[in-house]
Amino acid sequence: MSAAWIIVRAFLELALGRRGPQDIPASHPLLIGTFAVYLAVTAVLAAVSESWATAIRAAAVDASVLPAFVLAVLWLRRRTARWLQTLTALTGIGVLFTAAAIPPFIVITHMENSLIAAPASLGTLVLFAWNLLAGGHILRHALSVSFPAGVLVAMAYVAASIAAVEYLVPEAAT
Repeated sequence: MSAAWIIVRAFLELALGRRGPQDIPASHPLLIGTFAVYLAVTAVLAAVSESWATAIRAAAVDASVLPAFVLAVLWLRRRTARWLQTLTALTGIGVLFTAAAIPPFIVITHMENSLIAAPASLGTLVLFAWNLLAGGHILRHALSVSFPAGVLVAMAYVAASIAAVEYLVPEAAT
């Protein structure tokens, strides 16, 4: 089995709730690689409806908010030693969900009157909800809190990211 498949499989298992962030290696190279791919797929998703310049700025803002937010919530719970694995886990599932959302988002954005627009919208909603639940699962383990509390923290991250993008990149559609 290739190293890339082992990593993808670990993130898939995280997204399915079969692993926790503690099962991800505490590796700076893994975080850097995963973070770079997270930034790239986030920019591609934003570029579906925005110019590339705007998409890159919006992705950069989101990618800046994530590590700061994770560090802040871990600091509040005195669990900062878990930052590397938590951030790697969140960026890893972020890559999976964002990449999966690109095709239906293209349909929603560019083929809104087609017969597949409604199923694409439903698929995007399902992916968004699943991403929140998977993020909540990761944060539950990282913060040593209940699953509902982890989901609330994941929702707080989404709100913080949206607010930061709206403030710093106002031309980006939300």
